[in-house]
Amino acid sequence: MKRFFIGALVALFSVATLGATTVPSSLINWVAPLPIADGGTGATSAAAARAALGVPSIAGDIFTGNIQMNYSNPRLQLNDTSASGSVDVSYYKNSVLTWRLQKTSADNFVVARAVSGTFVDNPISIANATGVVTYTAIPVQPTPSTADNSTNSATTAYVVGLAESREAKRSVRIGADKQLRNSQFQYEMGLSSGSEKRR
Repeated sequence: MKRFFIGALVALFSVATLGATTVPSSLINWVAPLPIADGGTGATSAAAARAALGVPSIAGDIFTGNIQMNYSNPRLQLNDTSASGSVDVSYYKNSVLTWRLQKTSADNFVVARAVSGTFVDNPISIANATGVVTYTAIPVQPTPSTADNSTNSATTAYVVGLAESREAKRSVRIGADKQLRNSQFQYEMGLSSGSEKRR
């Protein structure tokens, strides 16, 4: 009898507690879908749920804001699972292609250029097997001083300037040698002022 009485009190307390609990009306009359405010997605499909919650799809999606990774030594890895295709990172301006960094199917690396969205050429190509860099146009770079004697690369302007500088020095040296020989000749022929004084 005592156990029955205790059980009855517990049952009454549970009913009172349930009565004091506020249950959302959406749950009382819930059919589908469960609103986000009540812990649901407000959608009836995975795609609609991701859209409602702002969750990107791992199968691919479009982001309309900046993406930032905060991590020690972060890495961005692009894996060509076909093992025979290419990997691209493309740059657009108002949805028009301008540049593309590409790992080709031959594993070479190229910087591709596009004008008005149309591919033009690969200004820079690097062979994966050799590391040799190929340019489609002659590179333009700063010209070092003609006094530069380092491992800096030389431009055609540097070579021309160095040649002109050396030619100028050579001309000065030849001119000095000629003047010296002429003075010596005049002295030996008695035409110099020193020779006249000796007379």
